[in-house]
Amino acid sequence: EGQKQVFQVDIAQFYPSCTRHQAYLCFLKRFRCSSDIAGIIANLLTYQDHIPTGSPAGSLLAFFVQKDMFDALSRLAHQNGLRMSVLQDDVTFSGGKIDENFRAKVRNTIKRYGLSPKRSKQRFSHGGMKPEITGVVVTADGPRAPWARHQALRNAIDAFEAAEGEKEIRATYQRAMGKLTEIEQVQGK
Repeated sequence: EGQKQVFQVDIAQFYPSCTRHQAYLCFLKRFRCSSDIAGIIANLLTYQDHIPTGSPAGSLLAFFVQKDMFDALSRLAHQNGLRMSVLQDDVTFSGGKIDENFRAKVRNTIKRYGLSPKRSKQRFSHGGMKPEITGVVVTADGPRAPWARHQALRNAIDAFEAAEGEKEIRATYQRAMGKLTEIEQVQGK
């Protein structure tokens, strides 16, 4: 879409960093649940004291737990005339000029909220370089999940169909639903 520069940053340990206590506070303060209901929901949606990776509700809950950080990043993007998009723990900025000063502000903002940007998963594209936006293929019909995400869903469904025993069935079902949710977030239903 004529965007000249793209900066992508991946947040390290995003789901494990979203604790049960943060989920509780999210339901209590952001969604205005009573304390007992907030506690029950936080207990239901967390595992081993954090939001589990692959949970069907995990992506949305993690977003709302970290919404203040995403809002701060969005304001930073807006102040610099850039667009920001989020897919789970991947944050992408695109626009006319993305200098190192802006990239440092992004990293510092993420750190200010107690999270860490993955150094190895930061990508910057400019000028004639064609950026690869994580998790999204842009087509004439709109955004689509890449083939690898569809293949991961197929593999998760195969594992579910082959699962034996209640624990394995439950785990493979949750994994498959998480993969489906990833695709739905990009493409819709």
